[in-house]
Amino acid sequence: MGIKVLENTGSTNADAACALAAGTPAPFVIFANTQTAGRGRIGRKWESVPAGNIYASFAFAPKIAPAKMANFTLWMGAAICEMLVKKYGVPACVKWPNDLFCAGKKLAGILTDVRMDSTCVHSVVLGIGLNVLSVPAAVKSLATCIADACTFLPPSGIPVLNAVAADLISTVETAAQKFFTGTFIEEFHTLWARYDMLCGNAVTAIYGGEEISGTALGVDAQGCIQIKNTAGAVRAFAAGDVTLKKSRG
Repeated sequence: MGIKVLENTGSTNADAACALAAGTPAPFVIFANTQTAGRGRIGRKWESVPAGNIYASFAFAPKIAPAKMANFTLWMGAAICEMLVKKYGVPACVKWPNDLFCAGKKLAGILTDVRMDSTCVHSVVLGIGLNVLSVPAAVKSLATCIADACTFLPPSGIPVLNAVAADLISTVETAAQKFFTGTFIEEFHTLWARYDMLCGNAVTAIYGGEEISGTALGVDAQGCIQIKNTAGAVRAFAAGDVTLKKSRG
């Protein structure tokens, strides 16, 4: 996998998309020490700090059918959780559809941009913002980082940014290969059951102006969150159709 490191940029996802359009062979990854226009889901801003965290975008050209992209972001989140737990002792979990949390605070965000037509996925850009050594001041009460969440530390006493980046590359590269060859499914179900933050908990979904409250039951085969309401009916919602309301307290 090709690797490019930038000192500063607007958005690594935008950079990766431009590189793909210019003919850069995939797969590759672009890292930035800081970014000024990082994006989260639904156009939200991803806060950046001067240095010490990971802002990265992985680019792929899978040439698979669009229907096979279901669960891509969820699978990547679960695979990264597995790495953080086993490698760094961070008790991470996945909050559907694209966030990683630890002890109730946000640890990482994932943003997937896909370029496809009716028959083929031409390119996939997987953006990852991972708090490693610090948390932006603007979100200090809502976010955490690996350095604060580690239960066992490397010999240097703190997680080393380059080591975390190398582990992330290895994890994403392996997970992507499994996903695009269709060999991820059994492992995905195991990891999602292990790291699903919402399953069994009360949630409120906002869909077309309507609020639907109930209990999260995990995800279906298409990666949609399933919510059982107080009447016992189960509805499934896709990430593009629903927003989960923030809990109070």
